[in-house]
Amino acid sequence: MLFSEDVDGGGGIVALNTSTGKSELIWKGPETLHEDGNYPNFALAKDGLTSAAIRSTWAEAPDVWAGKIGDWKRVTKTNEAQNPIGKSRERYLAERREPVQGWLVYPRTSMPRKISMIVEIHGGPASMRSAGWPSSHFDLSVMAGLGYFVFSRTSWELWGRGGVYPS
Repeated sequence: MLFSEDVDGGGGIVALNTSTGKSELIWKGPETLHEDGNYPNFALAKDGLTSAAIRSTWAEAPDVWAGKIGDWKRVTKTNEAQNPIGKSRERYLAERREPVQGWLVYPRTSMPRKISMIVEIHGGPASMRSAGWPSSHFDLSVMAGLGYFVFSRTSWELWGRGGVYPS
């Protein structure tokens, strides 16, 4: 059985052996495997090798890619002309025992002045902010296109069950 998952701020595909219960990460990348919403867009053919996925990053708008897992070739170029949101870098902050993952998205244009930063605290623990093209849902990364730095911190540690939010 194959399924997709969020891995370190990007996407991943995992093979699960249903007999043993062991799983193996067979592909991961600094991108998302979906276009919009909460569910991944990844399909596998009967041969178990050929797949199709909608891939995107902050630099590349969503398009359909197909081929062997991890060796996909672009099938559509519908969004090729879209302007990238901005350069991005994955960051890990050592705030506590465990590092905190997040993405820093740079403003699309560089300005020779101090630039404000917007901090988006999202995800966690059942979700995360991944490196994907902005969606129609709550998504502050579009502010990078308006000249702001945007830091999206993934908050895995809080389930909302009476726990104290870490400072």
